[in-house]
Amino acid sequence: MYNNFGRLGRTGRGTEEYFRSLQVFRNRQGEGRSGQMTDSLMLETLDFMTAYFGVLLGQCALISFFLFPLIFLLREILFRKNIFLKGMSWGLLLLTPFLGKLKIIYEEDLFRRLLDCWNIPCMNCWWVRYGYLFGMIVCAVFLFSGRKRLVKFVKQMKRVQICGQEVRINKLAATPFTAGLFCPDIVVPEVMQKEMEKEELEVILMHENNHIRLGHLWYYLLWDLLQILLWPNVFFGICRKYFQQDFEEICDRITIQKSGKNVYDYGMLLLKSIQILGNGKSGTEGGGVAATFAGEGDYGELRQRILKVSAFRPYSKPAVVAWGVAGIMMLAGVFFLVIHSSYPRYVEENYIVVKENNKDPIVILDSEEYAHALSWDDSRVLIHRVAMDRLLEKYGVEGKQFWLGFGGYSKIPKIGSGGNCVEVDYRGKEEILQIPYSNSENNFWIALVKQMP
Repeated sequence: MYNNFGRLGRTGRGTEEYFRSLQVFRNRQGEGRSGQMTDSLMLETLDFMTAYFGVLLGQCALISFFLFPLIFLLREILFRKNIFLKGMSWGLLLLTPFLGKLKIIYEEDLFRRLLDCWNIPCMNCWWVRYGYLFGMIVCAVFLFSGRKRLVKFVKQMKRVQICGQEVRINKLAATPFTAGLFCPDIVVPEVMQKEMEKEELEVILMHENNHIRLGHLWYYLLWDLLQILLWPNVFFGICRKYFQQDFEEICDRITIQKSGKNVYDYGMLLLKSIQILGNGKSGTEGGGVAATFAGEGDYGELRQRILKVSAFRPYSKPAVVAWGVAGIMMLAGVFFLVIHSSYPRYVEENYIVVKENNKDPIVILDSEEYAHALSWDDSRVLIHRVAMDRLLEKYGVEGKQFWLGFGGYSKIPKIGSGGNCVEVDYRGKEEILQIPYSNSENNFWIALVKQMP
């Protein structure tokens, strides 16, 4: 009736099912079954939204598989010597949720065939679209339960003052880290508080404060949200450590320059931290959501980090700011280009469907062809008999009673909704036949779907 997932073409079984649903909608209105109709529309709206967003997000997940190699090419070739640009290259992933409505993927045959491997099952098989939704829920529970455990773990720690700053003290021998979004907490292990000098603790706190100031904890949240929406893409799980390593390297460089320490002293501080903590394993809960000082990796990753620290060269802060502004502007430009090259919220359908009992529906696509025969507003349909006679004769409609479908809209090709249906009694002689109807698109649920992005 309303959520026309079967509209795989303008004719055939999809149109037959769509037309039958419009008839059901019209009959319910005529019988005054408004409560049942509203409940049904609400359920069908939810089903439509599941299919619509399942198609879009599934397409975005497929496209995002190609974005990760692009990001790694940028990181390892173009931006290899500029850690700030390497970190910014991950911003390309922010575009992925908006790529599902790009016109090119529907209009180019190669892309269309590739994506139809997902789109057609998602539209026609309820277990496919609800399976995608279930995957999102499982992924969200897994990721956010880790965040919840970490917050609970941190809140149980006592607060103390270190170097004039309030921090949490962890009794476990875990690397210092920062957790929390609106009121972030810096956590320092008790063993480091006791064994490190004040100047060393100041550098560690500066490193963690840089994570907070640069918004890295919010970037980790965005990563989690993207992983939930695009969960079939395993690269989000595989590449998380590279994402975090880039941000750790950024904070290392900023901390070295701001603290005035030389590279040797900073590297020795990293080694001393690992030595104090034992084998260098973090031991923090909720891995991947906290910004750490000594890292959570193995010896090889620590070695790479120290090598990068040893390659530190002073940078120009105005140059970094300029690169940042340029990167944001470029990303915004690409975003607006994507929006400009995508389908709008909806496209009004301008074809009509004529359906006689026990016959296949006839779809008339050309609005100019029926413009003189048929018109409608929000409350009535006007049929101009002379022009309609010619139209019915052309398409071989012989019966004097038939159904007429019109209106509706498409969100993207092959997925549309709305539409109205009236029963036409063509036995009279009126020059202009007026048929009152209740516009289905005035319904709240249909209007809601129409305005969805």
